[in-house]
Amino acid sequence: MDRKTQLTAEFRALCTLCDESIARNLRQNLIQSLSPRKFTDPEHRVVFESICALFPHSPITAQKLIVHLNNRGFPDTDVAKYFPPADKISSEHGGGKLIAFYLLTFVLLVLALPFFFGTIRRFVRESLMQRVTSVHYEILCPPKALTQDAMVKFATQREHLFTALNKKLGDADSNKEIRVIFDPKFTSDAPDMTGRQPYTVSGTTIRTTLKAETPQLPAAADAESLLYAAWGEPGNSLLARWIATWLAGQTSGTDFGMAAAQVEQRLGHKKVETLLADPGGEISSPKDQTSLGVAWISELAEFGGMDAVKKLYAAKMPHANVADVTRALNTTPIELDRKWQLWMYAYLAGMPSMPSDSTLPPTMPMDMPMPSENR
Repeated sequence: MDRKTQLTAEFRALCTLCDESIARNLRQNLIQSLSPRKFTDPEHRVVFESICALFPHSPITAQKLIVHLNNRGFPDTDVAKYFPPADKISSEHGGGKLIAFYLLTFVLLVLALPFFFGTIRRFVRESLMQRVTSVHYEILCPPKALTQDAMVKFATQREHLFTALNKKLGDADSNKEIRVIFDPKFTSDAPDMTGRQPYTVSGTTIRTTLKAETPQLPAAADAESLLYAAWGEPGNSLLARWIATWLAGQTSGTDFGMAAAQVEQRLGHKKVETLLADPGGEISSPKDQTSLGVAWISELAEFGGMDAVKKLYAAKMPHANVADVTRALNTTPIELDRKWQLWMYAYLAGMPSMPSDSTLPPTMPMDMPMPSENR
């Protein structure tokens, strides 16, 4: 959709919201549809935010909108253009409702078109792909992007991974099928900042890029898909990715504790609250955050078993935070950090010191009791 059409659709949507002749439920539906979108015109976003603030409490009038915008620091906004002329409100009230309904429907269709168009285009593209199947996998890629032998080999090798992952989950998904789509044009909405190959997981479908004649995919992608099939939709995408990475590492014998200990030798000990924060604060590197986060999942599994990991996976939280985590695990922030620090100390105690420092990390309490567990 071109910029002019987008601007027109946004403007008409705002006019519809300001029209008191339209049923309240229809305006509410329009607000819900507009909330997640990025407005082309910054003024449209500002006006929309003020409309949202006024809508639940009182009728939206030009005067109230002017006052609200002025209080927010936007006194020069031309508000009158969003409201219908006063002389038409009473004379066209009956027929206006029907017109407004069709206008609202049109606006919703125009605004939704880019999203539906992308979905339809991807559906058509993937329908034309070549594919091979195995017991638990369906592999797709554009015609001639991979040889049939390469696709069959990938699917066959992946079966061993599926068996190992499924065993860790108690053989909960023996009959599930994972669809892996290799696409040279694939772009991830949230690029993987750790340097690994980017991919997205939607249920039991994995989409990833195709960089060479030999297809490659991190084992964590399969784990994330199997977790969805076994435990349902995750409560938080970051925690789900850490749990999937931990589960995949369990099948290959990866020692996440040693990798995390190397990070702690450089950065010092980080509390769970810091692990859950967005990179850029005390942990500047997403790769370091992932190393510590996956190690923390390992600690939870060691102290609480798979049940603790499952509770964390299912906990609904828009943004991972200590309050929701402790509630899901039925513990306290102090106990959560105590176990995490104890677990990490056991690894640090067995590692050689950093060349520039022969002591423990400066943030590690010196009166902390020695761990009794043997590693």
